[in-house]
Amino acid sequence: HKIRCALKKGISNLVGLLLKSIPKHAEVIRVNCYGDFISYNCFLAWMKAISTESGKITRKYYLYTKCLPYIISYVNNVGPLPQNLQIVVSMGGKWDHLISRLPKSIKVVKVVKNKKEAKENRLPTDIGNDYYAFFGNSNFSLILHGVQPTPSKGKD
Repeated sequence: HKIRCALKKGISNLVGLLLKSIPKHAEVIRVNCYGDFISYNCFLAWMKAISTESGKITRKYYLYTKCLPYIISYVNNVGPLPQNLQIVVSMGGKWDHLISRLPKSIKVVKVVKNKKEAKENRLPTDIGNDYYAFFGNSNFSLILHGVQPTPSKGKD
């Protein structure tokens, strides 16, 4: 709710709110651990906030997103992504066809149902601690966890 209200007052207002909300001594920040970006302007505000700290502070950021058009628009219209940011895009969305247009620094995660499916993918598998999202240097798989609903079997 605070984000929507801040955005109504402009991107600069949201950037200020974001910077004030970051713990001063945090070394690693996961952006949007509550979900994905609510708009391109929200994405833009985060990029500006992260860029503000780039080079001044050794803090690093990472995020998961399915908003591939936001990334592509930012790179094409604003410039390179902040160097202190790791982005992971999740496969399985309506924008998967854009994955090949993303900067090579962006990792792709495939969410799988279980360890067997993860092994079949022949990708490193994150066990839910975000190690590969932040420290890894390649695409990886992630076993379904958290609040995602269990896939239904549908009607017979």
